[in-house]
Amino acid sequence: MSGGKWVYPHGDAATKVRDAVNAELKSRGMTADAKIFCELLTVADESWQDCVEACLGDRRFDILVPPAHYAAAKSAFVALGDRVGPISLLDTPGIRKADRHAETAPADSLAAQVTSENPLAAQYADTILRRIVCCDTPDTLEHFPDSATRDLLRHHPFRLERLRRPQRYIGLDARRERAEALEAQLAAQADRCREAAQTEKTLKSAYDQYQNVLRGHALEQLAELWASRAALDAARADYAAQEQKLADCRENPMLQQLYREEEAREAAWETARKAVEQVGGDIRVCEKQIASCEAEQSKAVETAAQSREAAEAFFAQHPLLEPLAQECKKGLMTGGHTARAAAQIAEKAQTRLDDALRAYLTSTLEPAQRDYNEHYVCDYPLGLAGVEQYRAQHDSLVRIDLERYAARLEQAQRDCKDRFRKDILFRMKDDIFNARRQFRELNKVMEQLTYGEEVYRFELEPSRDPQLAAFYQVIVDKGNQQMTDGDSLDNLAATADPVYERQVDALMEKIMADVDENTRARQEGRTTSGATLSDYVDYRTYLDYDIKVTNTVSGQQAYLSRVSRDSSGGENQAPFYVAICASLLQIYQKSENSIRLVLLDEAFSKMTSDRIRPMMELFRRLLQVLLISTVEKSTAIQPYCDITYSIVRHGDANAIAPFYRAGILADAPEKETEYE
Repeated sequence: MSGGKWVYPHGDAATKVRDAVNAELKSRGMTADAKIFCELLTVADESWQDCVEACLGDRRFDILVPPAHYAAAKSAFVALGDRVGPISLLDTPGIRKADRHAETAPADSLAAQVTSENPLAAQYADTILRRIVCCDTPDTLEHFPDSATRDLLRHHPFRLERLRRPQRYIGLDARRERAEALEAQLAAQADRCREAAQTEKTLKSAYDQYQNVLRGHALEQLAELWASRAALDAARADYAAQEQKLADCRENPMLQQLYREEEAREAAWETARKAVEQVGGDIRVCEKQIASCEAEQSKAVETAAQSREAAEAFFAQHPLLEPLAQECKKGLMTGGHTARAAAQIAEKAQTRLDDALRAYLTSTLEPAQRDYNEHYVCDYPLGLAGVEQYRAQHDSLVRIDLERYAARLEQAQRDCKDRFRKDILFRMKDDIFNARRQFRELNKVMEQLTYGEEVYRFELEPSRDPQLAAFYQVIVDKGNQQMTDGDSLDNLAATADPVYERQVDALMEKIMADVDENTRARQEGRTTSGATLSDYVDYRTYLDYDIKVTNTVSGQQAYLSRVSRDSSGGENQAPFYVAICASLLQIYQKSENSIRLVLLDEAFSKMTSDRIRPMMELFRRLLQVLLISTVEKSTAIQPYCDITYSIVRHGDANAIAPFYRAGILADAPEKETEYE
């Protein structure tokens, strides 16, 4: 197929017949110029190609030769016998004769859609298709004896059928489409082959493991361990016997006294051991304090020596400052501030600093560190010892993790917008266009229905709410294009209008804001009047519906939504019954053999008699109605009914009997009342 070679239906019968005819022509010294009929045709309007191919059917695969070669081709065709299948050999001499008197195909015939550079092929296609009239809509099919539409509706004399969508064989596009379909089938077969190979490997691996078990000693080991169950049962029995003996011993009063004495001795020994440990701990604390004091003394001596050396070096560099320093020292000494007092002041300041540090550690830092360890299941040290590890984790989070999470969040937002464009935005646009088309078709039927002096028409407009109207324009904008699975927002952004993209972002932000608000409201037990997600993704949210009422006598027009609040219930019901009638007629007109049956329960419950009568005339003229009504409404309804039954309920029983008007009661046949 990729190389341009067709494989036709019926076991490629067309190719086999063509090759046999060409072989016969070649054996007689003639040019092997037999062609398959569909290879000589092209369809001018691609939208009619499915209809052309469906109407031609198997005639697409007929064999065409020049008239001069017909006799030789006929001999080869006859020799093939039943192997030709449904393939035919075209009588080209007869086609040539008929062509002399042929007329140009009408412009509205299906033959006008087919062209061919071969005049014989064009004439044969014209012979088959010229009687079929092309109709743009199904409404005009019955105007012609033989007609068809693009969507494969075919009207024969007194019969309407739906043609099966054919495989395309006419033209280069049909070849390319067929090649793509076969490539997809080939890819699917390759996937199944790979899955089968993987399954084969899995089964082979399981079989090898099974063989290894058989060849090894696993079964012998299992047999050896099988006797361990008996040993386990014996051990459990022995354990139960020993446990019973222990229970008997514990109930002996002498043993119980010995147990109590032993417990008292153990408690005394434990008290003595704790006292010894306490004294030993105090001794170790004192030793540590002595060692600490000695270390501080050594450090103080060393610090004093270093301070003296530093002072001597400083005064050596700045001799003029030494007298001033001596005077300051004398001032401190004479004021009662000895060196010991200065040390005490410094020690107190250091103590206050240490207390502030400990307070910060115990009240702020360590609780925060402990919460971090519990939340992230870590075991970092508390206090200043673990500050470096916490700082390293903070740097890693800021420099690496937050950037990675930000990238993931940005990608998730892009994926969300991508799915919103593919699965929601364009679908709502398509739904709106379909709704408008359906209402147009419904209005065509309603224009033919007259209720009294009134004619009704559905009106479908964008929402009057400013925000919903703005979102409506975003949905129906030409920038809202259908995206396939292979498309992405990056490709779309290259050609998209930046203003439109900002409008789409605003719509998404509004939807997500309302969804978040509704979620918080449900969690907090509040009620919210905001729109839900299902409201935003429903195309009906962005449309306003109304019914226009036109008086055929005065020409006045009014919208039902504006006059309904001032009208009675019966006046408001009438348009809806007309709409029901139009909807059912639209459905029933598609089938010639439908019984046009309508079932109504408690019909016209709010309508007065003068409004019921024209409604019954409308239903009786167009439909068959089976309705149930109350006694009050039966006076206006019964004259338009062919058969009337009266139903009376008493307790759990219903009595049903034919009902006749007083004027014809004498002619009514006798019939027993039925009960249930």
